[in-house]
Amino acid sequence: MMDADTWILEAGDEIIHLKENQKRKLSDIETFIYLIWILDYAVRNAGAKEALEDFQDFDLSIFSSLCIKFEMPYLPAVLKAGNNDLFCVKYYDVFEQVISKLKEKYKITKG
Repeated sequence: MMDADTWILEAGDEIIHLKENQKRKLSDIETFIYLIWILDYAVRNAGAKEALEDFQDFDLSIFSSLCIKFEMPYLPAVLKAGNNDLFCVKYYDVFEQVISKLKEKYKITKG
């Protein structure tokens, strides 16, 4: 079974390709996974929530709505962390749980 770190990278890559091809609008679960992938990028590559600003697609209101839709109301609190260290700690605290729930709802089709 694929670990959570690999899964978010693979799922994110698949959805980025869907976005680039623009053959159809992304579903809510695809949009949510893409936003989680952006959040993961901000934590792992920058260690700073300011990195979210590099992505014009990161919409906090859509993110918050999808968190509720997919039963992860605790996730927006990660973004409210006072500093970048706390932001990263809070993200890692919920990461496995988030990916586990996403895996139940989305199956990677390639690879």
